[in-house]
Order: sequence, then C-alpha cells, then structure tokens
Amino acid sequence: MCYVYCSFLQFSLLFLGVGLWGRINFNQIFHKLSTLSYVLFGEAKPEEIELKEDMSLESVRELLNHYKKNFKLPSNFNFEEFRLVANGFFQAEGHISCRIRGTYFSPVLALNQNLNLKSMEFFVTLWYVLGKKGSLGIIQNSSGKFVIRFSTESWELILGSFYSYFSNIYGEKFIAFQKLLDIRRLTTEGKVKSKDSLFMATKLVYSISLDGVKRKLSFSEQLKLLNLNHIEGVLPDYKDNSTSVSLLFIVGFILGDGTLHLRLRQLDNGSIWLIPMLSLPQVKNAYSAHLFNLFNDFFNSINIKTIISSNIKNETSSTEIDSKLDFKSTSDVKGVPTPDTSPEAEARPLKVVEGRGIIDGDTNNSAVVSPEKLNIKKMSTLRIEGITSIFIYLLPLFKIDSKYFYWKFDQYELLEKVSRLVNSKAHLTYYGMVTIIKIIYSYPHERHQTENYWLDLIQLWFKEQSNLSHSGENYIQAVYGRSELKGTIVAWKCVLPKDSQIRARQFGFKNKSESGEALKKAINYRDDSIQNWVDSLK
Repeated sequence: MCYVYCSFLQFSLLFLGVGLWGRINFNQIFHKLSTLSYVLFGEAKPEEIELKEDMSLESVRELLNHYKKNFKLPSNFNFEEFRLVANGFFQAEGHISCRIRGTYFSPVLALNQNLNLKSMEFFVTLWYVLGKKGSLGIIQNSSGKFVIRFSTESWELILGSFYSYFSNIYGEKFIAFQKLLDIRRLTTEGKVKSKDSLFMATKLVYSISLDGVKRKLSFSEQLKLLNLNHIEGVLPDYKDNSTSVSLLFIVGFILGDGTLHLRLRQLDNGSIWLIPMLSLPQVKNAYSAHLFNLFNDFFNSINIKTIISSNIKNETSSTEIDSKLDFKSTSDVKGVPTPDTSPEAEARPLKVVEGRGIIDGDTNNSAVVSPEKLNIKKMSTLRIEGITSIFIYLLPLFKIDSKYFYWKFDQYELLEKVSRLVNSKAHLTYYGMVTIIKIIYSYPHERHQTENYWLDLIQLWFKEQSNLSHSGENYIQAVYGRSELKGTIVAWKCVLPKDSQIRARQFGFKNKSESGEALKKAINYRDDSIQNWVDSLK
C-alpha cells in the first residue's frame, strides 16, 4: 500500500514537471495539483445559494461556510489573471498595519467588502487560491449591513505567501510590506533585541500609514508606555513599485474604488449629452501621484486621455465632449431644412471639442491639478470621459475580461449596451434614444431626474426638429419633380442614418389626397425599419 502511494506521488510530481530531487516551487505545484484534481476527479460546483434581506448573521455565516466547503475552481480558471485583479482590488480596499501589544508587534492584513453573491464568490476564490489560509468570515457593520472580511495577523502568512501574491501593488501598501519586513527583523517572536530596535520598530509601525491609522495612543504616549526615550533615527529609503499597471489590475481597482458611469446632461438648446465616464479616486499622499502616473502611462498607450481632478471647488474637467442628441441640417430644393444624411453630418454629433468639459452638470475651464500639488487627506480622482475614450477604446478591452467585474458587472454592462447603440448612431433616432434612456433607468443608480423627464425632453426635441422638415417628419425628405413638375413635391423619401444600413425608400403620389397616404407609408416604413434595427442592437 505504501509502495502504491509513493508511486502515485512520484508519478504526480513527474506529471507536474517536478522531480523528487529538484527544487520545488510549491506555488506552481499548488496550481498544477488543482488541474490534476480535475483530470482525476472532475469539477465539483457548489450548490445554488441565495442571500435574503431578512437573514440573520448566524444564517449568513452558515451560508458562507457551506459555500467554502463545496467550492471548487472552474476548470478554465486563470490563476495569474485573477491574481492581477486581486492586486488591483487590494490596492483600492486592502489594509496593512501593525499593532503593539506590550512588546509584541502583531501585523494586520485585511480586505472588506459589502456582502453579495458576487463578492462572496470573489472572496472565497481569493481565500481558496491562497491555500485556504487566513480568516474569511462575515461581520455586521454599524449600519446593520453584512460585510465579508478576509484577514490575518500571522507574520508567516503576511510576509510569506501573501507578500509574494500581492507583489503587483503600489505606493503606501507596497512599502507597508517592506516596513513589516523591517519590523519583523527588528523583533524576534515579540522579544525585542534592544531599545534601539524597539524604538525603530515602533517608529516604523506609526509610519505605515501616511494618513495615520486611528490609534489609542500617540507615538509619544507609546514610547512612554514602552519606557523609551526619543532617539534620533532616520527611516530607510523605501522604493515604490515601478512595474507597469495592467488592465486586469485596473479592473480590480474598479471593483474597490472605481466607478463606470453614464451621465445625461441637458443643454440650453434642448439637446442631450451622453457622457460615459470612468472614475478612479485615491487619497492624496506622496505615493498617489506615482500610481496616477502609471495609470496615465497605461491609458496613453491606448490613445485614451486622462485628467486628474481635485475635490477642491474648481475641479478640472475632461477635454473631450461627448455624443450629442442633435441634427445638422441642410436644405432641400425649396430651402426647407431636412436632416443631413451625409457621412460628414453623421460624424459631427460625435465631434471632439478641446478645452471644455463637464463636471457634475457644470462646465468650466479649470486647470488640471498637478501631482506635485496633491494635498494629503484630500481625494484626487483620475477620470476618463467621452464616447471615443470609453466606447471606442476602453470597453472593447474590458469585454475580454468582463467576468472579473463581479459585483460591478452591471456598471460595465450598462455602458456596453449603450455603446452598441451609440456606436451604430442609433441615438440619432427617436426610438433609439428612447431605448437608451430605458436601458439606463433599468439599472440601479441614483439619478437626479426621473426617466419620464428625459423621455419628455427627447420627444420635445425630435418634435422641434421635425417641424423644420417640409414633411413634418424626421428622416423623411420631399422629392421634387422635373420638367413640368419642377418645384412640385411628387414623393416622400425615407433616408435613414448610413450606419443603419437601411435602404432608402421613396413613396410617390400624384395628387394632394395621395400625398397623405404616401406620407403615412413613409412613416410606417421609417418606424418599422428603425425599430427592427435598434432592437437588433440590444
């Protein structure tokens, strides 16, 4: 029996590409053993679970334990992709600190998130790939909401596998790991090597967070409690992570602090701006400028403009103006304005205007806040706005990794649905714009105006535009006769946006009574064609 077990183990290690005499990479082995388990035993999926609002804390904890017990990674799980997403989330929501209890120094690593099915899936996956180490549980905050929390106070875990796993973070958190290494070096199992070491370790603890972790004792009070005098000493010069950020890291960051959003704004002339946005906020400190520079480098590499704004009164704004619900008109033979269906006219509503932008419903020309002027304890936000940047460049990249949006998938999905309509110019039609508004309001997001407010505005706008046409209808032009019929309308022609690929169609008539019937046919053709086209884009 022992021989069979050893033979199987040796075969398994050979299958994994690791000889018994070779150097063992346990992280690699763990990943490959997961793959081997699928080959030998197949994939086991957890049962369907359901979170209800009236569940007790005990019931929710039992649900989590059941999920953990039955959890298995999907067979196509990509460890490195998930790790980068987890690093981005840790950058936004992770917490690293150190407690002092007597002369014992205890590290703390924690991640929190409001509980829902998707956050449970993410946290259990993280706990699983980290070898089921650390504590994963449910707590209830002061508002009564359930929060899922992953944490540990183990030196071995934090400075061992967790340190290497979260190697793609930046700034304060990246340096916090380095400081914990020095704190651990200065102390040995809680027994201080010397007063100098104790002082320096204490100083490092109080320097881990630039904004200051809320502590019961001030630094001076802690020194007094430890019977230490203030010693002149300079902290080591810690280096930040210079590795480029990845798209998956950004997706993870969005899971924590980021927001994908679509704003609507009414202009003075009655038209509407659709404003897709991505916001990435950070607390301003000495390190946030470096992270924003890395973000900026990444987005610039894919032709996306970024701006940094402050929470001061005069915020900066994007230099890209978004898609407008607007018509550019030309005149027919009689000089009556009709919608212009030329390629140039269709492109104009999506034009880019430099030097002006949109912030919370206002426009201004404030200067971009430079990273050098970032103010500690204030928020700074890197923002991307615009049809081109969001709909054309960014969303197609997000689509590849959209499964990693977890509990913020609805934010991505909203923009993705609207982008299909806008990119096809469906927003230039009444039915298309109504469809966009209905899609926007089908997603949970607090808005200042009701759905009917925008629907009424759209109806009014298109009605005003139709009054400029001789037919009294949008996208229906008057066709004039030749020779003896020159100057006389002989047909109504339905000409829709080029991107719709809907064939133009003409409805002729011989007298005034037939004109009304021909116009009705043109209207029906237009409405049916637009509806079928727009519905195909949903």
